[in-house]
Amino acid sequence: MKMFLKKIYIPYLVIFAMTGSLLLGQEKDVESGALILADVQGNVQFLDEQGNPVEDGKMVAGGILPKDYSAVTGPAPSKIIFLLSNGTLMTLTENTKMKVRTFEQVPFYPA
Repeated sequence: MKMFLKKIYIPYLVIFAMTGSLLLGQEKDVESGALILADVQGNVQFLDEQGNPVEDGKMVAGGILPKDYSAVTGPAPSKIIFLLSNGTLMTLTENTKMKVRTFEQVPFYPA
């Protein structure tokens, strides 16, 4: 019986040890990211941290959606395309509301 247990547990211990060292070696530094307004189309509204509408013309393509602000899209063809500071594109389609509480990322170093 002891030999059987050794054969089962030793491979699991090896896998656990290897996985644990990989997880511990991962980079834990994170920094605050940014949501850049790449394109704004149709009936779109932005709300500040208190939920009040942001005046027209203040949030335009190329600007950044601040923390705790909301983006709201109306009926089609309304949409917002965001460029995240980590290089990801994200599209908010019609009839959607999104509030940004936090956006953290591992530091991004473009090649």
